[in-house]
Amino acid sequence: MTNEQLRVMNDTMIHRGPDDSGVEIYEAKNGYCVGFAQRRLSIMDLSELGHQPMHSPTSDGTSPRVSVVFNGEIYNFLELKYQIPEYEFKTGCDTELIIAAYLKWGKKCFDRFNGMFAIAIFDRESGEVIFARDRIGKKPLYYYYDKEKLIFASELKPIMNYPGFAKHINERVLARYISQQYIVHPDTVFEDVYKLEPGMIMTFKDGHLSKEKYWDIADIYESFSKNIITDYNDAKKELKNQLIESVRRRMIADVPLGTFLSGGYDSTLITALAASISDKPVKTFTIGFGDRDYNEAEYAKEVAKYLGTDHTERYITEEEMYDLVESIPKYFVEPMAD
Repeated sequence: MTNEQLRVMNDTMIHRGPDDSGVEIYEAKNGYCVGFAQRRLSIMDLSELGHQPMHSPTSDGTSPRVSVVFNGEIYNFLELKYQIPEYEFKTGCDTELIIAAYLKWGKKCFDRFNGMFAIAIFDRESGEVIFARDRIGKKPLYYYYDKEKLIFASELKPIMNYPGFAKHINERVLARYISQQYIVHPDTVFEDVYKLEPGMIMTFKDGHLSKEKYWDIADIYESFSKNIITDYNDAKKELKNQLIESVRRRMIADVPLGTFLSGGYDSTLITALAASISDKPVKTFTIGFGDRDYNEAEYAKEVAKYLGTDHTERYITEEEMYDLVESIPKYFVEPMAD
């Protein structure tokens, strides 16, 4: 693998990260090398300090112990920073928090992260490359493994552009795809390519893979089932508190924020909470259709007016929708029957 090959693979995701890119290859133990590449969409700390791959601090010309590439957001990174006073932070972005947290807590750090993320960490001390995916699996993490090498990415396109990759369809999943209308993790449409499961840590060392689960929704359900809120007013209050806190955490950014507003209950509620938290009008975006049976834009406009948002509408014609069909596979990558 060369830097140029890695750059070509990385640039297949330029639509997801148009602001910056980084490509680096490192020597690892036992004859292995590690290549990290990232396309950046700048959200926190828009300066060059947020560039990835990002490395742990060094001194006296030594190599950094840890290098990281990261897709997503750690919503509670400011809270966690205060728990690591011994680390001298040089940026205002959550990527550096991942490095500091890993140096302090090791793999236990992932259980502390409240966010959506796919993370890869190269630990030169242990010789491991460690991967983690967020609790629910909002951020994707694909990997190709042939018992010797591991290729990973946020999409299938970089893996498909790996030199010599054979695009063999995974026939085992076809029946389930027809039944369920999507391909369930850990499988993908290709043989020997997988999706890392939600709430999972995966470690690659000396050609071997291992996995461990750090978070399971079944455990959370069982825990909360032992202390159910039975009073209706208390339940309403707790639900409101949870919703406000969830929206508040997602509004930490160094760029303007907005919501998709359909006019339905869910998006209206989220937009209303965001508007109550923000010190400036929240940007809202709505797609409208000429067919009144499908169009919710009129309801969204009423909500936007009531909440005082900075509202944008875009009406899509049938012809424009048809024109989009050919581009859908480029962004969906895998078959999706929804």
